[in-house]
Order: sequence, then C-alpha cells, then structure tokens
Amino acid sequence: MSDPEVWLRPTETHLHHAGFSRTKSKDLSLTRNPLGGMYADFYRQYEGYSLTELRAMFAQAESEWLEWIENLSEEELFVQGQRRWTGDKPNWPMARWIHINSAAPFGTFRAKIRKWKRAKAAA
Repeated sequence: MSDPEVWLRPTETHLHHAGFSRTKSKDLSLTRNPLGGMYADFYRQYEGYSLTELRAMFAQAESEWLEWIENLSEEELFVQGQRRWTGDKPNWPMARWIHINSAAPFGTFRAKIRKWKRAKAAA
C-alpha cells in the first residue's frame, strides 16, 4: 500500500477525478461534474476482487492510515502550513484534508444510495 499522505495531496489527477478540468489558460476551472468518473474508476479497479479480499484490503489500508495519523504531532495535524501541499489558506490544516479525503465523501455516497433506493422503489 502507498503512503497515506500521497492520497491527500491535491494533485491535478485528483482534481480531474473530482470533476475539475483545465481551461485554455491552464487554470483549474470551477466547473464540476459529479464524482461518477471517480466511482467508475473505483469499480473498474476493484471489480475482480472477492468481498473477503476487499474487506482485507480495506482493513490493511485503514490500519496504515491510523498508524500514520497516530505518528503525526498535534502541530502537524492542526497548524496550517506544516506540509506544503496543504496550501496557505487559513483553516485548512492537514487534519481537514484528512477528513475531506476519508470520511467526508461518505456524505455524498449516502445521498446517492438514498436516491438510488427511491428510484428503485418507484420503478
């Protein structure tokens, strides 16, 4: 498994998967699309694994994230600018990046499941 910190860096690839695209001036546009492309990539990447294998992979990744986070100091987690990739915006320390790249996506995922269930019940 790769270093958990790599998944937090907002690289161009991550921004592309999150629905941002480049304009002619090379600035990232604010046009967003749903995370459908990212979900499709996820399903393609993991479709060949059994549920048991996926659970084991998840447990391993979770263990690595927790170990990594536990080894960070309070200053690294909660003081802005401790890592260059966290940027220079106030109130965006590493802890916030960890949250939006781990727990926060499940909020939109729950909404997608509820929408799917309603559509399925109506059909």
